[in-house]
Amino acid sequence: MTYGYGDPLDHGGYADHGGYANQGGYTIPDGQYGNIATRDADPWLPVRIEVGYRVREMSQNHVRRATFERVDNRLPGPHALAWLYAAANDETRVRRYTIDTASRMFPWTDDVRPEHNVKDAGVLVQQMVKIAQQNLATAQVDPLQYTDRSVPLPAHSEFVGVALSSLGVPGMDWSALKPGGFGFGVELPAECVVCMVDGTWLELTRRDRVDWKMECNKAMGYMNAMDWAWRPTMPEEWQPRPGSVHEHLHQLMMLTDRTYAERNRQQTERARTGRK
Repeated sequence: MTYGYGDPLDHGGYADHGGYANQGGYTIPDGQYGNIATRDADPWLPVRIEVGYRVREMSQNHVRRATFERVDNRLPGPHALAWLYAAANDETRVRRYTIDTASRMFPWTDDVRPEHNVKDAGVLVQQMVKIAQQNLATAQVDPLQYTDRSVPLPAHSEFVGVALSSLGVPGMDWSALKPGGFGFGVELPAECVVCMVDGTWLELTRRDRVDWKMECNKAMGYMNAMDWAWRPTMPEEWQPRPGSVHEHLHQLMMLTDRTYAERNRQQTERARTGRK
C-alpha cells in the first residue's frame, strides 16, 4: 500500500530552496487577510493555533469513522481532505477565532485507477487539483461542493487553508482494518499536513497513545496535549519538493484561494453593473 509520504522524518517532502513560492494566489496587505484582524507582530498566530486544534479534531473524527462509527458500515479510505475557514468570534482588535472545516472522506476501494484511487495520497490530491483547475476557469462552483459539508458556514468566514489527514502506516493492509481495531483507534497512527494561505505549513503526528507531536515553519503559542515548540521547528522559507504530496496540497490551496478571489471579483462586478 502506497501512502505517498516517503521518509516520515523528511518533513513530508520539503526542500529548502531559499524562498517560499508565492504564486500570486494570496496577499496579506498591512498584516491582514480578508476580515482577519491583526495581532501584534504576527496576526496569524491565533488563527494558526485554532487550526492546529481543529485539524487534530478532524483526524480524531477520521479515526472514529474508520474504527467504530462507520457510516452505513462502510470503511473510509486512509486519507481525507478538509478545507479550512476562520471566523472571528467578536469585534475587538484582539480576536478569537472559530475554525470550521468542510471535509471529504473517500469510501475505501482497491481500485487503482487515478480517478478512483484512494490508497495513494499523492494520486488522491492530484485528482482534486484537476477538479479545482477545471472549476477555476468559470469560478461558478463553490469549493464547498468538493466536500461532504451540507450546512452553511458561519457568516464572514474566510478560507484559510487545506488539510490532509492520513491514518495507518506504509505497508499496512487497510482493507483488513476491523471495527474496534487498534484499541478503537487510540493506537492507530495518524498524521495531518496543513497548508495555509499565509505560508504556514503545519504537521501533526501521533504514534500509539502518546500526545500529538506538532511541527511548524512559523512560531506557535501554547497548545494543550501537544508536543510543541515556541520557535519554528521547520525552515520558515522553503518550497515543497516537486511531485510531492505537499506540492499537490499547495496547488489545491492556491486554486481554492484563487477561485474564491474570482468569485468575489465577479460578485463585485455584478453589484457595480446591476447584473444578476
